Amino acid sequence: MDWKELEPKVAQIQKSLKDIFASMKEVDTSLLPECDEEVNAVGEMLDEELYDVVVCGEVKKGKSSFINALIGDDILPTNTEVATSQVFRIINSEEQHFSLVFTDSTRLEITREELSRYGSQVDADAEGEPVFQSHALDYIEICTPVAFLPKQVAIVDTPGIGALYAAHERITSHYLKRAAAVVFILDPQNPVTKPELDFVEKALGVTNQILFVMTKMDNYDADYIVNMVRRNEELLASYASRTYSGHIEVLPMSSMVLYNAAKEDIDVLREVSIEESRFEPVRNEMMTMMQRTVGLSRNIYIYNVLLRYNAAVMASITEQSKALSQPGSSKELLEHKEELKRQFIAEWGPTGTKQKHILQQVADRITALRTQLSTLTSTVGPLYTKYDAEIEALTLNDIDEYAKALPRRIQNEFGQYWSGLIEECTMGIQQILQQYNQDLHADVQIGIDEELSHVLTPVTLPKMDFMQVFNHGRNGILSASLLAGAVSFIAPVIGGLLVLVGGWWFFGQSKKREELLRSQAELRKFMSSAILKLNNEVCVKPASSTDPLSLEQRTERELSEGAHNALKNIYEQQKANVEKELAIISEQVKKEGEDRNNALKTIAAIRTLWMPIHQKIVDTKTLLTDLDKQLNPNDQA
Repeated sequence: MDWKELEPKVAQIQKSLKDIFASMKEVDTSLLPECDEEVNAVGEMLDEELYDVVVCGEVKKGKSSFINALIGDDILPTNTEVATSQVFRIINSEEQHFSLVFTDSTRLEITREELSRYGSQVDADAEGEPVFQSHALDYIEICTPVAFLPKQVAIVDTPGIGALYAAHERITSHYLKRAAAVVFILDPQNPVTKPELDFVEKALGVTNQILFVMTKMDNYDADYIVNMVRRNEELLASYASRTYSGHIEVLPMSSMVLYNAAKEDIDVLREVSIEESRFEPVRNEMMTMMQRTVGLSRNIYIYNVLLRYNAAVMASITEQSKALSQPGSSKELLEHKEELKRQFIAEWGPTGTKQKHILQQVADRITALRTQLSTLTSTVGPLYTKYDAEIEALTLNDIDEYAKALPRRIQNEFGQYWSGLIEECTMGIQQILQQYNQDLHADVQIGIDEELSHVLTPVTLPKMDFMQVFNHGRNGILSASLLAGAVSFIAPVIGGLLVLVGGWWFFGQSKKREELLRSQAELRKFMSSAILKLNNEVCVKPASSTDPLSLEQRTERELSEGAHNALKNIYEQQKANVEKELAIISEQVKKEGEDRNNALKTIAAIRTLWMPIHQKIVDTKTLLTDLDKQLNPNDQA
């Protein structure tokens, strides 16, 4: 389906969801269940306009060249060596401009000529990594015309996996978590590797919207490409059932031929080049994937959240009507609600078995963080092992330059590992809390009589696993209480170590060592001392003059307190709704005579006000179902 044909239908669904949310917020909820954080977060999600399609793959497989070919302009840095060191986010825009976007959402406008300085590993190796005072770079934004790219979609270029630079794979993994869809780039030189398969596994935990593209087909003959496509499809076949299409197809193309086509002035020759590039099948699959992403993925999640709240409201209205119109059954209804409250507190409360289980899971995550940090600075850890192997491979000609760069590299990589470990732990805790939130809501919903609640079944046609739901819903209560505390420690750690490392620059001033073995021994001694000092700075030294805890201990405390607070907020919010429902029914049961008649009129008026919202939800499900049939015709019975 052409995007121009699809766009009005997607816009209709998004408008319908916005109307439902706005109408829900306008209704007086004094006699109804309150909107929880997940419902309130829907408002922010409805305002989010961009979906990230993340381009992943091993280093030097042609990711940046592929994107340059899509754009038709040589914007992203490419090189025979490792080129991309940062994340580039490409947005379809009529005008071309470029920005550095920092983790605190501030921006710095740059020129096209500066893109390589800030995003190329070649430049970073030659000139040193750029340093930003009091800022950490999140990504580099490129706004430029991209003919086929929907306005709602951004293409994200990542440094890659299997890199010599450890930071590259962590950056790529970090941005994978934000992906609405993934384009995985393969190289025909070799079949898909074990690290690539591991990364595909990780990607499918985030989104089932994944497309496999094999570039550089112009470097090989046709029979070789056919055989390599077949071999890669065999190696990837076990993942087929977890993808949006239900099968694996590797699409070969030539980025170089496509790029050259964009520079061709003669229309006929341009069309011939595009055909030779084999881009059309890739373009068609990318469009289908982006259409599913924009049209269905987020919209279905929002619909299901609003549907859940609608079920709770409809149940409350019907229960109150029953309590007021059938006094004989009121006692039984009230006893039922009291029993539900007792069960809820017993199971989910602070001393309940389920909350204790969640807290133990959180504690296990934090213990794992402590173990990982201890391993990081040990002689069998990744830092020591990596640098020991590098030093062993040095020649006399390499010693001087390697020694100059070593202090900065150790400092940077330690900080990146530390940052990555905190983020991994935080994300793990968020997943635990999100699952708790879902289970708690599901448990409470069991108490609602389906006959009373006018329940519609959720839309579940596109395959969405837990991680996708988690990624959609993580920006409300769950994130705010964790990330604000834990991740904020990253910058102070690095800032303090910059000063600490400054005194280690003596190798940069020394002459070449006369003997390689002696030089290697000195480098190893320095490396061990540097890692030990970094470990002391983070794990032993008090974080400040007023706090005896180390940065590691403070981080663990913040993670634990953040998790406890988030858990308490989730529970208290749901408990308040349960108690409110019980209080409302109790009040309604007590009413007699004219008070009862007036209460019935009030509930009837609320029902009249709410029924258009309910009907809008019914209509929106029809729109989503019809769109799914159009986008996934092969999935329909």
